Amino acid sequence: YIGESVKLFTSITGDTNVLPTVYSQNNCVKYDFETDTITAIKVGSDKLIIKYVLSSLECRTFEIDVVVKQKDVFTQNITIDMSVKNSYYAEYFTNSSKPLCDIVIVEGDDVVEVAEHEYKHFVIVALKKGKAKIVVDSPSAINYFIIEVV
Repeated sequence: YIGESVKLFTSITGDTNVLPTVYSQNNCVKYDFETDTITAIKVGSDKLIIKYVLSSLECRTFEIDVVVKQKDVFTQNITIDMSVKNSYYAEYFTNSSKPLCDIVIVEGDDVVEVAEHEYKHFVIVALKKGKAKIVVDSPSAINYFIIEVV
């Protein structure tokens, strides 16, 4: 996905004192020789070619096919009426096998708190009236929860 980096772990046999020649066919990714990582910079299909010249007769070439996607964005508007119930069961989208995604209260951390976080869902508990915003950044999607506590 855009902005994500992947370590390649490239390795060559032979000595060279010349940096590799790097070419990205569609400029969807960039390669950092120092960290041996590729970083996605725009959506699309690409082929990254890394060529090490070992001598006038010998070179090593890595060709890596890459597909860069953009994360899906989901927004949920939630109203919690504290006179009825002070919590809300929320679900977020992810297709990751990671057991838990990061949940951050980016606005109104004195208005709500996150409780009972399990895979793909969590509970929002209202603390007082006001507005809040929660972001769940999963590997495949960004989920925004816009909350108003009344």
